[in-house]
Amino acid sequence: MNELSMQEIKDIQIQIMDEVVKYCDENNIKYWLDSGTMLGAIRHKGYIPWDDDIDIGMLREDYDRFIHTFNEKSKSKYILDCVEINPMCRFPFAKVFDCNTVLYEEDIKLSVNIDVFVFDNAPKNIIHFKWMCFKRNVFNRLNACQYGNGVRVKNKIKYYIYKAMRPLLNLFPKNYFARKVVENSRSCMRNKSDYIGDFTSVSNALLKKEYVKELVKVDFENKKYNVPSEYDCWLKKVYGNYMEFPPEEERVGKHKITAYRKYD
Repeated sequence: MNELSMQEIKDIQIQIMDEVVKYCDENNIKYWLDSGTMLGAIRHKGYIPWDDDIDIGMLREDYDRFIHTFNEKSKSKYILDCVEINPMCRFPFAKVFDCNTVLYEEDIKLSVNIDVFVFDNAPKNIIHFKWMCFKRNVFNRLNACQYGNGVRVKNKIKYYIYKAMRPLLNLFPKNYFARKVVENSRSCMRNKSDYIGDFTSVSNALLKKEYVKELVKVDFENKKYNVPSEYDCWLKKVYGNYMEFPPEEERVGKHKITAYRKYD
């Protein structure tokens, strides 16, 4: 296999993104650049210089249609995976993979991919909202701990507690905690709400649904993709003063990845 440079990894991510966007446009599925990808588009017109992935977001209705139809209808070489459609999947959110590649993130073997996050109805009550975020964080930690990787805690005592819990956690089905994350995320979907939240990843921002009522195109790596029309309000909620660069010591990638292109 041929090792890929970081620029080659990003080029493949953009190719995956373009196919996902094409599919969404053809099937009237609403998407937007999310998290650091949205921030990168607004502040840098592309990747944050020290970032190494692409994230997009969808509301639940669009997300459910996307995950249940992409593999069946898309004629591309890319494959979508998430716990709702694959009983063996460990992720509570969707990933779209280029299966002609192999990617190692620490000790996890995957393929080069992009992340697709779902935004569900959120309670207006801040205590209820924080409780949902707390449960998400616990289930995500337990999920990572069960698989023996991805447990990133600075407190060494907590780290060894999680490590000691693995034999007990292995009594549960492999995707049990990922499903609990999804169950928690969907818990308010039948309630009418003017608010949404990301209950499968890490964000603790309570966001107004009206932020994504309309979408606008912005530049990202010399292409144009959707962001919420109220992206300024969104980014301030998530990052505060988002145009200010973080301290230099924090300008590092979130992931430790190595990727390869498979031989033809």
